[in-house]
Amino acid sequence: MPPETKAPAPTDSLSTAQVQRQIQEKLSTEPALENTNVGVKASGKAVTLTGLVDTERQHDLAVRIAQSYAGDRKIVDKIKIRGQA
Repeated sequence: MPPETKAPAPTDSLSTAQVQRQIQEKLSTEPALENTNVGVKASGKAVTLTGLVDTERQHDLAVRIAQSYAGDRKIVDKIKIRGQA
């Protein structure tokens, strides 16, 4: 590459749509989250999780999955656990 040409920008940061799609896909295919209803909404600064799960373990797993794909985005946890207020 000639010196006057800049290298392309790194592509390690995913678009908002890609982040949202990857998290939703992983949540949907995770066997431990079967029969739960967790939704994902990503923005440039945050990933919001909503829905209902049966156990604290499922809740924690969903949050960990989101964190693994969120990059620098903040996780906004609005997941409810059945039977808890």
